[in-house]
Amino acid sequence: PEVVEVGEGGGMLTRQLGRALAAGRGPAARGLATASCAGGESVTIRNDSSELANLSAHFLRAECYCPECRHGATNQRLVDIAASAGVTAHSAAIAEDGSLKVAFSDGHASTFAPRWLELHSRSSEPDGSRLRRISSLAECLEAQGGPALPESQRPLPLDAPPRAPWAAIEEGGSQLAGVLRNFRRHGAVVLEGAATGDDVIERLAQALGGERATHYGARFHVLSKQQPDSLANTGHALGYHTDLPYRAEVPSVQALHCQQSDAEGGLSLLTDGFAAAEQLYKDDPMAFAELACTPLSFCWQGREGVLLRAQRPVIELCQNLTLRAVNFDNRNVRLRLLPESLGGVAGKSLLEAYSALGARIDAPEKTLKFRLEPGEVMMFHNRRLLHGRTAFDASSGARKLHGCYLDMDMIESTERALELQAEGAMTRFDAPDFARGSFWDA
Repeated sequence: PEVVEVGEGGGMLTRQLGRALAAGRGPAARGLATASCAGGESVTIRNDSSELANLSAHFLRAECYCPECRHGATNQRLVDIAASAGVTAHSAAIAEDGSLKVAFSDGHASTFAPRWLELHSRSSEPDGSRLRRISSLAECLEAQGGPALPESQRPLPLDAPPRAPWAAIEEGGSQLAGVLRNFRRHGAVVLEGAATGDDVIERLAQALGGERATHYGARFHVLSKQQPDSLANTGHALGYHTDLPYRAEVPSVQALHCQQSDAEGGLSLLTDGFAAAEQLYKDDPMAFAELACTPLSFCWQGREGVLLRAQRPVIELCQNLTLRAVNFDNRNVRLRLLPESLGGVAGKSLLEAYSALGARIDAPEKTLKFRLEPGEVMMFHNRRLLHGRTAFDASSGARKLHGCYLDMDMIESTERALELQAEGAMTRFDAPDFARGSFWDA
């Protein structure tokens, strides 16, 4: 039979097996192949003469689609990919209907349908070209001493979020310019003293260049709903993630205005994705290079008629190897598109590299945890910081946020214009004072 590589598991699977299973020829498929898990780290599918597939137990555990592992209304993943890295397979078998049944060391049992196995029989890009790109990037990074951070960046404080008065938004001037400067440096700010009405987010957007409209509209509410289109609109805990990595253009800034916060739980979480990526490079340069070279697919299916998908690497670098963005979204990343493992070059598969970054993102000592109170507005850099929340009990009280997305370049524009105004410079492009101003020299 024709043999192709299975990118996700680093093994082999025949198209003959995939077609037989997908066609529902249960007894024929069962006669064609058997499954075993000697050693537990992978599940091997074989026939009498050869090995047909060797799928990672970690990959299989993360890909389970049962109701315990996927949220029914949104189909978003509930299993933490990094946390399942140590799970092994205890047993595996091809069932009468051609499905693969696996029991794992954490007590969970999964069934993978014939169609799922067929999808995973499709080969990914040739291994050689990907390895050359990864090796080349690793050499360039080593030559310059690792990835660079943006010059203006400062560490995210972990004892409490940077704070500023809401009055700065209303008054503008040099005070607002200073707030925006610190926001760009640290990646986050909590504005205190706002009202709790829906017009707060509108006024914020007007002051900072306008909203970035998305499939959620120009503005949106985050609260527990009977029919949610996202896990954000449930009481579930949300692990650290980038918002909307499945859009062609990922919003650079998110603002969330707390209107009600009476529910038990629901603490806000922030961590610095750039710091986690930098730590990964120090610990495992090849894993960093693999995540920077290999696009992953991020998908979202919400309300009827909306199906969004985009491909991008987990770690994005500028041409000068400065960190540009971290795209991390456990709920919506599609593992079936992961290419084959690096094998002997680095000894790490892409799934292992993704989990290694996830472990550094989830490090408790790097977590900023706080309660967003009514009248407070949190802004954060969505391409640098990762955000999440603890679970909350909707029956214990209301938790309601009002939000929008903003553009970082418009925030920078506002900051520069305010600085020029404070200096007394004219604001016409044909004015000599403006042409010589700090705007062009920054």
